Amino acid sequence: MTIRYLILGAVAGLAVLGGCARYTPPPRDPELEARIIALENQLAAERAARIERENTAQRLADTEAQLARIVQVLEQSDSAKPTETPVAPDTPATAPVVLTTPDPRLTAAAWGNWHRNFYKKFVAKLDEAAATPAPKDDVGFIGDTLPQTRFLGPTGEIVDLDSFRGEKNVVLVFMRGFSGSVCIGCSTQMVSLARHADDFAHRDTQVLIVYPGEASSVPQFIKAVQSLDGGFELPYPILLDVNLKAVKSFMIEGSLAKPTSLIIDKQGVVRWAYVGKRFDDRPSTITLLGELDRLNSN
Repeated sequence: MTIRYLILGAVAGLAVLGGCARYTPPPRDPELEARIIALENQLAAERAARIERENTAQRLADTEAQLARIVQVLEQSDSAKPTETPVAPDTPATAPVVLTTPDPRLTAAAWGNWHRNFYKKFVAKLDEAAATPAPKDDVGFIGDTLPQTRFLGPTGEIVDLDSFRGEKNVVLVFMRGFSGSVCIGCSTQMVSLARHADDFAHRDTQVLIVYPGEASSVPQFIKAVQSLDGGFELPYPILLDVNLKAVKSFMIEGSLAKPTSLIIDKQGVVRWAYVGKRFDDRPSTITLLGELDRLNSN
């Protein structure tokens, strides 16, 4: 019996070994392998996107926290004006926060033929020696000082119009801001003002541009202006009105603001004001220069 079982066991083992020897792996499925690789790549991309969203959210939270601190400083009484940049105590002085970091969701305006044709005609109109329009003082600026003189600079510093008193006139120009797209009227006016930077300087005048709305849209505004004028260089400071406090205080609310130009003398008094009704309702640059000549002659 024992020998029989041994023989039977040996035969069974040989059968198993024979079956293993005859085993062949299933053929490769290129389509299945490609789907697996695609799924792995998709998972990796989703993980990278999630990490980027988390990092972006943290950067936005840090920027919003700093803006809140700066806005709090701006709202202090005039008797407690800051003498230095109001940054966080733990922020190194050598690494200021740039509030105009581009928002990756926004892109510079892609001007079409209509925009190009409008630009050519409007910039010529702004540069021509047209008849001086009557000032539009819808909010009672002329003959008075401004209710707000402090604005936020692009790196968090405070720019106070009162710092120009006794030294320079000020031309304060409010752009409409970014409400989903860059305004072609604002971009064209910016080109015209930039072309006459030397003319304003010769009249002891500082031009300041106020950009209402989100700071992250300012780079798109500058890129849009540069795309209209290949030789454009930004010769003036762009001030921010992030929470539209100045726009509301000056009562020039629109979408986001009505295009507004103010001429302020060396004593801080508004001598000329123009509040536009439409995106292309703006005084020409030649008009502003002519008003400055009249102001300086007096």
